Amino acid sequence: MKRNLRRYKNQSGVALLMVLFIVSLATSLVVGLTYSTFLQSRSIGLVERQLQAEYLLKSLVEFAAGVVNADADTRLDSFHDVWGMFREGNSIPPELLEALGINFPGIEIALEITPEN
Repeated sequence: MKRNLRRYKNQSGVALLMVLFIVSLATSLVVGLTYSTFLQSRSIGLVERQLQAEYLLKSLVEFAAGVVNADADTRLDSFHDVWGMFREGNSIPPELLEALGINFPGIEIALEITPEN
């Protein structure tokens, strides 16, 4: 009996080392999964913002085309035409942006339309 106790006394540190190894392995696994989830959520956010920017650009191109098409006399270009207010890259009024369905708080969008001639 004393012999068995001595054998277990010599191995009492092994169990502690095994527990520490398993806990550190589990911690590493959890940290890795958490970091991977964090990176994936950031990349999804970036893709979403890129898609919003793309549709915003398409909306502005359509708006600019509409402003140019609203010109009453296509034979004569004047800065007094509808598009003239955007000749120097002026900001689009916030009310107009809201009417277009573009409502990003704190954003200012400028549009520049220049005549070809």
